[in-house]
Formats: sequence, structure tokens, C-alpha cells
Amino acid sequence: MMSVCAGPWLRLGIVLFAMTFLHVVWLGDIWLMQVGTIRTTLPWVLLVSLVGPVLLLSVPTRWATGLHDYMGALLQRESVVLGGLAAVALLMGSVYATVQDVVLPDEIYYLDGARIVTTKGVRTFLATYQDVPWLGRQHPPLVPLLHGLMVQTFGAYMLALRMVSVGLAAATVLLTYCLGRDLDQPTGIHAAVFLLAMPLFVRLSATATTDMPVTLCATLVVFLLLRLPRQPSYGHASLAGVSLGVGFLCKYTMSLLAPVLVGLCLLHVGMRQALRHIVLMMGVASAVGAIWVVLAVQSGVWKQQLDSLATHASQVTTSRSGRQWMLYTLRERVVPAVGWYNLPVLVLGVYVLVRQRTRTAVGVLWWLAAPSALLVFTLPDPRYFLLVFPALAITLARGVTWLPRARDRVLLFAVVSNVGVLWMAREWHYIARLFLR
Repeated sequence: MMSVCAGPWLRLGIVLFAMTFLHVVWLGDIWLMQVGTIRTTLPWVLLVSLVGPVLLLSVPTRWATGLHDYMGALLQRESVVLGGLAAVALLMGSVYATVQDVVLPDEIYYLDGARIVTTKGVRTFLATYQDVPWLGRQHPPLVPLLHGLMVQTFGAYMLALRMVSVGLAAATVLLTYCLGRDLDQPTGIHAAVFLLAMPLFVRLSATATTDMPVTLCATLVVFLLLRLPRQPSYGHASLAGVSLGVGFLCKYTMSLLAPVLVGLCLLHVGMRQALRHIVLMMGVASAVGAIWVVLAVQSGVWKQQLDSLATHASQVTTSRSGRQWMLYTLRERVVPAVGWYNLPVLVLGVYVLVRQRTRTAVGVLWWLAAPSALLVFTLPDPRYFLLVFPALAITLARGVTWLPRARDRVLLFAVVSNVGVLWMAREWHYIARLFLR
């Protein structure tokens, strides 16, 4: 009996130790930088990071088992799961959107663009889009137009724009649950919670940028495409096409999803039968995107934007400073955006998915790998990786299956660690810049 119990207990201790070690080392590095007003907050975060695993390991097994069984019974009703996840996502995003002190320059540009929409009208805004500072050089106009609607309804307040991202983040959490549920329901729930345990996701859920709209569109496309071979439907194909086109109109990084779409099509043996649906999806997406492309070509802004994007995307491969910036960004910004404490579970998750080799498992890994590889060599800024965060969350959720009866403790430690990071980030500009430029 002792040998049976020792295995899971030892596994839990190893995972929690690895999570704590990486997180504390990162916090120690921040402490050594001696920057900003973080000195009053960091000791408390360090204390929780060190004491938390001890407390989690000290919880009696019967208590943890009882709580696990109770939560399992409660979560048998899917309406309760969906409502609870949506409520938590909305609450976290709303609170953080209200209390964070850091305002990004990007947010100011979007607020200015929304003001132009409301004062000069949509037609004038689009006709003179190339003259709009920053936005006209590199972004499509759908998000500023959406923000303009919010400003017209609620006034020119940053919080009104941020609440758009909060709502879209909650929808992304629910879609992540549905994707993970294809493996099993606990994976769906844990994936949704792990998504809320990654600092960058919560940070961007409370930020008025294009990142959350394009992430929701990408997640919806993958969600519908994975179901297309099992449930061929012209409605689903059309909706996937609309989502793909709308994502492109939100941010051009939606094009990074192209290899994922190709890979998912090749993944399914019965894709020949679904060929008509794929053609329909791409046709609808092209029609939606063409609305802006034609207008942009006529106004001359299209070439300007392509030149700007090409310049940014080639910096990594064409200069030594660009490659150094890539390595620095991956180590100092991308990994903290996911959470150093999540890395051990992520490694386990990749291992579990590789061993499973189901279509959904391979699809999730391809979704995680393909856009990430492209971003590393083009735009290795952490915010662009948000496209793959739902895949990251599902991978993390599979990682805790290595700890059958103790995965809730690991998940709790990840959530608490994220709360500590966000607590620091709300008032310290340097740590906020670790996630966002």
C-alpha cells in the first residue's frame, strides 16, 4: 500500500519543486535588478511562492480527495462549468482592467482612432486611414471601428475599450474548454483554468489591443475545423470562414494560422469528403478579407502596410542585433508571459500528447508548434504568441494527468503564482514591459 501511494506523492513533490524553483529563480532575478517600487510587493510574492508548495503537500490526502470528488460531482452539469468559467474570466479581466496603472502606447493609439471614428465618421476614417498615426502603417481597421462603437456608446474612456477585450477573453476561455473536452471533461476544465494561469493572457484580456480579438477568431476556426470531418456542415464551414476573415481584419498575424489549417486538413483521413466545406470556408474568408484589401489598395495604404510588415518581420534574420533580440525576447519575455512555473507541466503535457497520437492531440501540438516556429523567426514579441495560448493551455492540462489525484494542487499553485505576477505587473512598468512592448 505504501509503495502505491508513494508514486503519486513523489511525482507531486518533484513537479511542485520544479515549479517553485523556476518561479523563485525568476523572482530572484527581478529582485537583483532593484528596479521600481516592486520592493514592497516582491517579498510577499516570494513568501507565497515558497510556502505554497509546502502547504499544498501538507494537505491530508482524504481532504484533497473529498474536495476533488465534490467538485467532480458539481461539474457534471455543463451549464455550471460554462457559467463558472465565464464568470471567473469576466471577473478577473474586469478587476485587472480597472486596477492596473500601466497604460500602453498602443492603447492610446486605439483610443485616438476610436475618437476619429466617432467625430469624423466611418467613411472618412477609412478614406484617410493611411494618415492615422501608427494604426495606418501596420494594422487593419476592424478593431478601431469596434472601439469607435464603444466610445460612441459609453464615452471616450479607456475602460470601455478594455472591456471589449475582457468579453472576448471570456469567450476564448469557453472555447478552450470545449476544445479540451474533446480529450475528456477534466482536460477541458483544467485547460480553461490554465489559460487564466498564464500572465500574458490575463494581462491582454484587460488591454485595449487587437490581440484578444484575433486570438478568439483563431480559436474558433480551429474549434470548427477539428469538428468538420465528424460533423460536416456548410454552416460550420461558413462560420469558420467568417471567423478567419474577421481575424484577418483584426490583425494580419491571423495569416500565421495558415499552416495550422493545412495541417488539420491533411490530418483527417476523411478530408476528401470535407473538401467542399474547406473550399467554402476559404471562399468566405477571402470574401470577408477582400472588403478591406480592395479598399486599402485603392487608397494606397496596402503597399505602405506591406512594406512596414516586411521590414519588421525581416529584422530577426537579416541582422545580428535582430537575432540577439530574438534570444533575449524568448528568454526574458515570452517564457515569463507563459509563466516559468508552468514549464515543468508543459514538458509533461507535450510528452503525454505525443504518446497519445490521437487526431486531437496531434492537432493541438501542430497548432502550438507551427505558428510559434514562424513567430520565432519573424516577430518574436510575446503578444503575438497569444494565438497559440489555448493550445498551450490544453497541453498544460494534459500534463497534470501525470498526477491523477493531485493535479488540482498543481493547478492551484499555478493560479496563485499568476496572481502574484499580475499583482506586481499592475503597478510596475518594467515587469509589464516583460509581456508587452
